[in-house]
Amino acid sequence: MAKKYSSKINKIRTFALSLIFIGFFVMYGGIFFRNHPIVMTIFMLVGLLFIIASTIVYFWIEMLST
Repeated sequence: MAKKYSSKINKIRTFALSLIFIGFFVMYGGIFFRNHPIVMTIFMLVGLLFIIASTIVYFWIEMLST
């Protein structure tokens, strides 16, 4: 039973790590719109939201694992 729980935690940690990379790629996509500041800002904010979401997931899963 404990092995299943650990595996579930690792899957959620992998999801949180993927959220960070998705956030970086979305922010990087914003660089292509340098001539349109509003579109670039939207891309940067959406990327930031992905990174904040990953922080929340990491905090939640660490609270469960302790």
